[in-house]
Amino acid sequence: TPEFCDRLLFESSDFYVDVVTPSVNSPVLPAADMLLQLVTVALCVFTTSYADPQCRLANADVDQIIQKTNYQVHSGDDDTLDVDGFNRHIHLTLFGFNLPWKVFIELNDGSMYSMATLSRSGDVQECSNSTYRAVQGVFTFDRMEMNYKSFEATFLYWKIVGTFSYKFRPNMNVVYTQTDEDCGPVSYSIESVENAEYDIITDDNSWGSWLVTKAVYSALRKGDNTPMLQYFLQRSWVSMVVNFGRYYCT
Repeated sequence: TPEFCDRLLFESSDFYVDVVTPSVNSPVLPAADMLLQLVTVALCVFTTSYADPQCRLANADVDQIIQKTNYQVHSGDDDTLDVDGFNRHIHLTLFGFNLPWKVFIELNDGSMYSMATLSRSGDVQECSNSTYRAVQGVFTFDRMEMNYKSFEATFLYWKIVGTFSYKFRPNMNVVYTQTDEDCGPVSYSIESVENAEYDIITDDNSWGSWLVTKAVYSALRKGDNTPMLQYFLQRSWVSMVVNFGRYYCT
């Protein structure tokens, strides 16, 4: 076992020195015992890979887990999660420079959908040894929306109210590890965001409403400093722990 080899290599270090450069006080072992110990040490030295994790492509296995996860989330009505509201001032920018104007937005009564569209984006590796196993890869949600029923925006002298929607396809770097003591994501972060779209619906058809809407779109697309992605990570992390872990950690 790895523990046996570690102990043997440690305890044999002095013996090895004495065999190569014998000292006066070195113990004299029978030839058979000496040969047996040397062979055992050599086997441990030349099989150092015993402690290294073995890795393989795990696309098929992970696809089965994802399929079960999405079915469980959908059947359990857990594909929609609540998200916190927030308010924020966002700079208008031009060619990467902040302009002297800001847009103020406030969003409340939010939810995110759909947690039942989990998939992988590329290959997934699984590595394991005698003490743990872990899958690593890029995961995504094919359809992700953050919807806020209460939306307010102010720009200069104009203000609008309505609803707000943020649609995007997030790519997350995930490392999901199982040990004897724990099982869950040890790394979970945004790698990139694709197909980002912002949608504002308001009953105000005035020129001022049009201006505020355009200002909000421009500010978000060029300098989104809102916590929406942070909220997405927090809530989707919980879903990965509970739902993906239900099938991976068994």
